Amino acid sequence: MTCTHCLQEIRRGEPYARTKLGPHHFDAYACERLKRGENTLDFTRATEYTPEVAASINDAFEYHAWTQEMIARGTLVRKALVDAVAAIVVNVPPGADRSTAIRKIREARMDANSAITHGGKY
Repeated sequence: MTCTHCLQEIRRGEPYARTKLGPHHFDAYACERLKRGENTLDFTRATEYTPEVAASINDAFEYHAWTQEMIARGTLVRKALVDAVAAIVVNVPPGADRSTAIRKIREARMDANSAITHGGKY
């Protein structure tokens, strides 16, 4: 499957479009990373352990310092999630469901941090 953006380029006859297609190229985010020369391999779908898969796994778990722009985006996300948890604490009776809802918001925060850190790569 190919991203909509690349399909449009192919239909317009742009020569670069066909050269970048591959099994790991499946969305517009991957498309933009590929244009910048970044790794687009989705190691979660790998069928064998290659040097490219190893590099992608290492990148996913390696520490990456945030830029000021990333810090600003992370702060906005954190504030929104803090407000959501506060609304749940104020309006939802204590119990297993409330605990699960709060835990999932904490998981959302971690996943959002990862997406900010990796630029949507994983």
